[in-house]
Amino acid sequence: SIAATLIAASCLSPAAAAAPLNPADVPDPLKPWVSWVLHGQEGLTCPRTHDGQALHCVWPSRLELKATADAARFQLDVQVFGAPAMVELPGEVGRWPHDVTAGTAPLAVVNRDGQPVARLGAGQHVVTGVIRWAAMPADLRLPLLTGSLQVNLHGPAMARAPDAQGHVLLEA
Repeated sequence: SIAATLIAASCLSPAAAAAPLNPADVPDPLKPWVSWVLHGQEGLTCPRTHDGQALHCVWPSRLELKATADAARFQLDVQVFGAPAMVELPGEVGRWPHDVTAGTAPLAVVNRDGQPVARLGAGQHVVTGVIRWAAMPADLRLPLLTGSLQVNLHGPAMARAPDAQGHVLLEA
């Protein structure tokens, strides 16, 4: 039987048992069972840090922020691995994102400890939205761990990096 063969193979090779199985390598007769086996354990499919310890299921790879005197528009490219997850968005209390979408689907934005977040399913997403204000603030809170940041203030892109709390300066 296939199950007996898989068990025997795993016993013969300890190294093979230590490494996660690539989903593409799952035998065809077992593929329909993958979601059942992972139910409640979806985090096992999330990438790990270089030391193999911590799981990172949300990867905000690129954020483009275009700020003007009356608003900031953003586009966040994010990958969610495993189960659906709450994803941090640009903004904060008093500077809340509106008209937020993932592709063409509207997203509900909720407050988690003063930070706007939205629930996204597994997969790659392009999240867009706008943050309106009466006058441009000195800074704006961005999602932590964003890989690449492009800030445009009144036109051209400017070199900016967020501080340790995730705030980026908007003053030119």
